[in-house]
Amino acid sequence: MISANLTREELARRLRVSEKKMRLLQKLVYEDALTGLGNRRYFDAAFGDELALAERQGIKLSVFVIDVNGLKRINDTKGHKFGDRLIRKTANAIKATVRRGDLAFRYGGDEFVILAFTKGRTGAGSLSRRLAGAMESRGISAAIGSAGIWEASGSSAARRLFRLADKRMYDRKLKMKKGAA
Repeated sequence: MISANLTREELARRLRVSEKKMRLLQKLVYEDALTGLGNRRYFDAAFGDELALAERQGIKLSVFVIDVNGLKRINDTKGHKFGDRLIRKTANAIKATVRRGDLAFRYGGDEFVILAFTKGRTGAGSLSRRLAGAMESRGISAAIGSAGIWEASGSSAARRLFRLADKRMYDRKLKMKKGAA
């Protein structure tokens, strides 16, 4: 309850406290606690907005889906503490590789998604190679798939782009398994 006797300074202080609480709530809602990346809820909220921005401004948006290999085996044999370390290590590799303005998310479990404005196919390929190098240099085995706005348009573009990047990631994962066999 607000009293009519509050000073301007007290009102300003209460506003700052309320704003701080709102930022904390937003962080709790949109941030993955283990990695500090955006979570699935944030991805779901941001993807359509980023795609619409890219279409309006003629910018090339690329979607990257990353799946970490071997997490289940690590959790089953060494424990979830070690699995969590692998997830954090992967998130750190992603953070070190993406540019300011790119959005990175822990989609769930051992999957990550990046929304990045690129220079078309060559820019997407370059980022994909940098991500793969960052993973490899940290001893992380991961499959990466990507798709770009130039490959889908219209009202269901977001769904098609994500599915295409996800399919390419799974195709890469199968190639990696066959290469190991």
